[in-house]
Amino acid sequence: MIFCSYNIRGLNNKSNFVKDFIRNNKLSFFTLLETHVQQENSKALSSYIAPSFKWLFNYDSHHSGRIWVGWDPCFWTVNLLSSHAQHITCSICHFSSQQSFIVSFIYAANSEIERRVLWTDLVRIQTDHISP
Repeated sequence: MIFCSYNIRGLNNKSNFVKDFIRNNKLSFFTLLETHVQQENSKALSSYIAPSFKWLFNYDSHHSGRIWVGWDPCFWTVNLLSSHAQHITCSICHFSSQQSFIVSFIYAANSEIERRVLWTDLVRIQTDHISP
C-alpha cells in the first residue's frame, strides 16, 4: 500500500514527469498540491497523468484547485467527507487489506487568520467523524 503527496508547484509543464512517477513507483493513490491548473483543464490533465484513476479536486472551494486527490478504484474506495480551500478530507478503504482510515490532505494558507479557519474545520471533522 504505497501512496504519495507531492507539492508540484505547477502541474502544466510537469505532467509527463508526474505520469512517469506514478507508473514507475506503482502508485495507486496520489495527491497533488499547488497544481495551478485551471478547472476547465483539470479533467483532461488528470486523465492524461493517470487514466484509470478517479479524482477529487477542491475547485468548489478555491479557484485554482490547490488540492487534487487521485486513486485507482481497483485498489481503493474513497468517500469525500469535506472539501475546503485548505484541505480535502476523505475516508479511505484499501480493498485487499481492508484497512480504512480518515485522512486530510492539507495545503494551508500563509495567513494566521486563514489557518484558524482550517483548524476550526479540522476540529469539526474530528467531532463529526472520528470522536465517539
